[in-house]
Amino acid sequence: MRPIALLVGALLLAACTSAGGLSAAGAQPAARAESSAPSAPAGRSLPSGIASAVEAARREGRVVIFGTTATPAEEEELEQAFRDFYGFGLDIAMESGLHPQKVGELVAAARSGVRSGIDLFWSSDLILNQLDQAGLLRDGAWLAPLDLPPDGLMLHGKAARVHDSYLVNVLYNTQKVRADEAPRRYHDLLQPRWQGAIVAPRTPTQMVHLSYVYGEEWATEFAEGLVRQRIAFVPTYPDATNRVASGEYLLGMGQTAEREARRGAPLADAPLDIAIVIPWAMSLMADAEHPAGATLLTYFFTTPEGQQVLDQTWAISLAAAPDTSAWRVVQGKQAILIPLDWIEREEPRLRRKFADILGIR
Repeated sequence: MRPIALLVGALLLAACTSAGGLSAAGAQPAARAESSAPSAPAGRSLPSGIASAVEAARREGRVVIFGTTATPAEEEELEQAFRDFYGFGLDIAMESGLHPQKVGELVAAARSGVRSGIDLFWSSDLILNQLDQAGLLRDGAWLAPLDLPPDGLMLHGKAARVHDSYLVNVLYNTQKVRADEAPRRYHDLLQPRWQGAIVAPRTPTQMVHLSYVYGEEWATEFAEGLVRQRIAFVPTYPDATNRVASGEYLLGMGQTAEREARRGAPLADAPLDIAIVIPWAMSLMADAEHPAGATLLTYFFTTPEGQQVLDQTWAISLAAAPDTSAWRVVQGKQAILIPLDWIEREEPRLRRKFADILGIR
């Protein structure tokens, strides 16, 4: 494993908001200035830039987000939380799917002059960087009203960090796998007992992340080993999680277990020795039709109130937000973030390489 010291870089500066963030040394989250305190029933004031966007957001009346999967009930919960925070409501429409595939669709559509129909793209640096390279994102000026500290920004200041994910996580079916049998290291997935029992989303992204942590040679051997293990691929991360919950597969690579476990699914996270922390952020699409509403919603997610909503609704938050699901995942583990400069330099080549090895088209 590469020394953890190498990980203290640009992405570590994006390690916290007032709701919490992660640093390699476990430093306390940076606090937002008092003048940035959000509006709330108690009557605290909004930052001036956010307050000035309220009337425009009212007129827009809607925000469209591509990002995490949401049920109609979850969308209603988010809309209610937004209404409680700002005192008026928006129609918040959430779309999801496999992010690399969606990027390809958006790039092709833009070349044909077709609008995206999306206001906010909610994803990782790796994905957002592809959109940015294609010229599909606004510059960082849209984030000025949020009054975020430097460590709340991602993608060279063009995106606001709102939560941390663990898309290289391993989870297991607790009805079919005992806790003491669950993998402790990624390499344990190559044990004979797991042949034909592993499912993952149809993307080479996970192998790209593992290349940074363990080196390209190790990740190549691991990917080839997974092929020999007859790993199965499904369209999305939720699909992989659901296949494990149903017992069709014993192990899944992708999401953490808590969201579905809260609903009674027989799932738990494997006790791996590391946690690859993948910060997720919101970026404004260049052709966004509802920029004011998108700005207000993004600001809400960066506040303590918004962080609580994220955790209660989707079991996601910043990794250093105490007593949340994301915080629990990293306890007792070596937490690793991958610098954006490495992603920009290595991701395109590695994505093609691992797609070929895994047979992903």
